[in-house]
Amino acid sequence: MPIRRVVGYLACLCLVVSTHAASTTTVLFAPGETMPRVGFPPVRPGKAELAEYDGRKAIRCSWDAKESEWYEFSFQRTYPLPDIYVGEIIVELWQPADCKAEAFNLRLADRDGETTQFTMLLDRSQSGWQSYSFELDTAKKMPGSWGKEGTLNKHFDLPIRVAGVSIRFADKEAAGEIGFGAVRLKSILAQPSVELVTGTPIHILRPGDEAQLALAIGNPGQGTLPLSGHYVISDAWQSTLHDQAFSLALPAGRSVSLPLPAPTKLGVYYVDITLNDSRQELSRRVSYSYMTPAGPTSERPKGFLFGVQSHSWRFPVAEQKLEAQAMALCGAKIRRCTSTWAQIQPTADGERNFAVFGDLLAIFEQQGLDSQVCFLNYPNWARDPNWQPANPDYGNRFGNRGRPMVDLKHYGDFVQAFMTQFRHRVTYVESWNEPDLLSFANFSVENYIAIMKVFYEAVKKASPEARVMTGGYTALKLPYPERSSHPDHMAFSMAEAKGFYEIHAFHGHGSHARYIPQIIGLRELHHQLGLDIPWWANETAVSAINIGELAQAETLFKKLLFSWAQGAMGYNWYDLRNDGYDPKENEHNFGLITKDFYPKQAYATYNALVTLYREAKYLREYATPEGMQAYLFQAANGDFLLPSWCIDFKGEERLLTLSGINGSVHAVDIFGNETAITSDQGLAFIAAGKAPMTIRVSGQQQQPDLVSDIISAPQDITIHPHRAGTFALSLHNPTAGPLRGTVSVRSDNGYAITPAELAVDIAAGTTRQIDFNTPPSAAPTPAAIGALATPPQAQITVALGEKLRQQFSVPLRYLTVIGKDLPETPTFVLKDSAQLHSTVVNEPGSSHLFWKGPQDLSAAIRLACKDGVLTAQVVVTDDKHSQPFTGRDAWKGDSVQLAIATPGQDGSWEIGLTHLANGGSEVTAWAAPKGIEISAALAQIILTTTRDDERMTTTYAATLPLAALGIDATAAQHGIALNVLVNDNDAGSRESFLVIAPGLGRGDNNSSRYPVICCE
Repeated sequence: MPIRRVVGYLACLCLVVSTHAASTTTVLFAPGETMPRVGFPPVRPGKAELAEYDGRKAIRCSWDAKESEWYEFSFQRTYPLPDIYVGEIIVELWQPADCKAEAFNLRLADRDGETTQFTMLLDRSQSGWQSYSFELDTAKKMPGSWGKEGTLNKHFDLPIRVAGVSIRFADKEAAGEIGFGAVRLKSILAQPSVELVTGTPIHILRPGDEAQLALAIGNPGQGTLPLSGHYVISDAWQSTLHDQAFSLALPAGRSVSLPLPAPTKLGVYYVDITLNDSRQELSRRVSYSYMTPAGPTSERPKGFLFGVQSHSWRFPVAEQKLEAQAMALCGAKIRRCTSTWAQIQPTADGERNFAVFGDLLAIFEQQGLDSQVCFLNYPNWARDPNWQPANPDYGNRFGNRGRPMVDLKHYGDFVQAFMTQFRHRVTYVESWNEPDLLSFANFSVENYIAIMKVFYEAVKKASPEARVMTGGYTALKLPYPERSSHPDHMAFSMAEAKGFYEIHAFHGHGSHARYIPQIIGLRELHHQLGLDIPWWANETAVSAINIGELAQAETLFKKLLFSWAQGAMGYNWYDLRNDGYDPKENEHNFGLITKDFYPKQAYATYNALVTLYREAKYLREYATPEGMQAYLFQAANGDFLLPSWCIDFKGEERLLTLSGINGSVHAVDIFGNETAITSDQGLAFIAAGKAPMTIRVSGQQQQPDLVSDIISAPQDITIHPHRAGTFALSLHNPTAGPLRGTVSVRSDNGYAITPAELAVDIAAGTTRQIDFNTPPSAAPTPAAIGALATPPQAQITVALGEKLRQQFSVPLRYLTVIGKDLPETPTFVLKDSAQLHSTVVNEPGSSHLFWKGPQDLSAAIRLACKDGVLTAQVVVTDDKHSQPFTGRDAWKGDSVQLAIATPGQDGSWEIGLTHLANGGSEVTAWAAPKGIEISAALAQIILTTTRDDERMTTTYAATLPLAALGIDATAAQHGIALNVLVNDNDAGSRESFLVIAPGLGRGDNNSSRYPVICCE
């Protein structure tokens, strides 16, 4: 759809103006029937409990000033404010006649967790209920702030939340109390409100409801609001579909509704709104998912289990109901949750109030969801009094000391009581969360084995029909051994507790490429232990941070179907909602939907997966080209479903051919959009790999086969700047008669490949090779291998017979010419998320280790070649240089790896460049071509390194005589495959690395996708 821009007054558009004035006073917090969860710092103990003063509910805040300098607590669930410029915040407090407090402080936190407090001095001459207030002007700086490093700008980054309270004592020796009541906001100068209207609070637009799609802009303030701005609509692939400007004067308490154009394809659409109201310019992004909801459905879950994790217990009932609705609409049937033991029984001698969990359970049951319950969060009183941490220094190193051991007697009693209460409502129960990770279990593996046995026996006593799961293990083996109590925690505990679990729960967060070897290892472990039990990917996902929402959605598609094909009984995505709004915070970007209930692309993908694969059967795996995976399922209606994808995010297009086709064929993308594919003589051509997809074959009984030798094309076309080259295309005729075809080639950047078009005849059962010529050509732009932009492509069209037609693209791989002197412009740049590979475990305690952008880690690489010597200068930007290792272990610390491969050599070089902790420099090598003496070659490499802490850069300058590497002048002129990798270590071991091209860093050292350089 072309971009359309309309400039004019909003009155010229079809709009609706609301006649209902909005209330200007909002209740932000009010004590209710249950006590909100609050947290006290260990060094400042206090007490908070529900109370009633003069017939009004309050939180009784009580303290002993001898034990603490001041009183403070934070809300475990914070309370959001409407977006305002200026407002009056009113706090209701009950004071005793002998008030021991001097000031009451209300704490507010912004989007990034930066926290400030506003002080209200108390009138101690008054008693009973009093009202105090202060003015909040979000244009002004915070009076002071604290929070995460890097977020402390003292600006109110919206949204703002009520985060906690503190009390300053007037009497520093006595005990005291105050009743904390409601908190209200009186809006004085409001920001305009923006809401996307779709007909559902989850912002789903159903086909047939397109007329409801609108953008509602409101003025909740007290005066007329002049507005100007525009909105831009884009799709999941970042294509702009609509751009419109407007201006208007919006009266107080009124709103306008702007009808939006109807979408043409299923998927997620974004509306980016920019508003200027004369005070400042405001920007906001909202989204909607155009889809037919896969749920809710009333039947109990059966077949493969589609699940989602949620933290619903943290939120008020209204949000719990929205979460249940969001899960059900996208087709989920299982909610993974905690048992909420600390809420059910907050004190050791108190009665268990199972209604706390039962009421929440009922909300999801009403939407047709079952709950898979994890028994992790326990109250402090249930801690093992004899607990000995597996790593006493864990808190000093990683910021939290890890969860202590639970008292087994209390644990077993609660599990049995819980399962007795919910025997017929909860089937799947999990003994712990990530017991192999010290942040969740800072106790020995033997302790966890004891938990497994107590858990199994307690569950079976109360509910013999329940299915007992292991705790969801983090990984096959943790990349950080110091973060686990045992190097083979999963294997050891499962072996020792064999017979005390019925389902193996496994997580394995991160990319699909990292997930594959873990699941292969998991299945091998089952074989080694003689286990004939199912496994469940019961918390498996990837954050959208660094990779974006589309790659996150594609990962969901790959990991769910791969898990199913590897024997999993179900898959739970983690989690339903983003935990916050920080685009650089890992835990704030896992959700299927945003914190404020706008869908992400993974939500639409989840819905499409359920719609297509619900109650399907897995049949088999196909043989595919290297780097691809493809499987065969059969849908509940009998259709055959063939999902396929490239393993890496930026996979290249591959050619696949279906044979045995006598029905209809459709390609289905990850959002459910279908495209018909022509078949002829039992064949259908498929271009696959750039994006995951499903091929749906309907109307036949015979299973389709997948073959890859009908059309054989190179993965890329290499273009030399000074010499002509060739590449070949092969066509195979598997039919019983001759085939006549045509082949045409066109480059999207004008590069002329010859012949541009030709006709071919292929005899039955034979293969015809067609040779193409590639003239010399310099790269059209300066080389930036690894950049996110798509490289130039050769578009190839093959037509065989009357109906079979295949169009596909092959990337043009331009050789990079290296001059005699280091260039001013870097030869290669490492700074994009597509080049990033993280080795960090996806858990909250590791969030600070995730890549935050180029300032965290990036590199500029300059190359030169003169008189047979290759010079490499790598300037690394790294906020912290850490290299505690030497020699062959250097890759674990901050360092550079060079990989060099030359045609004719048996093997390739992998060389390490290191700036040592003592300031010296070191060259090492992990691999070399056969027949070359490594030590002699390394002795001829000269490396100098420097560190500039002020600029946060480390410079590596290396000269490498090509002859010492076994590379002659002719080979250097024709082309050398080269790759550069930069390692990052911020916490004692490698957390991530950036690499120019795939094939280096995961032990593969495959040079087929490396950039190629040639010396002038």
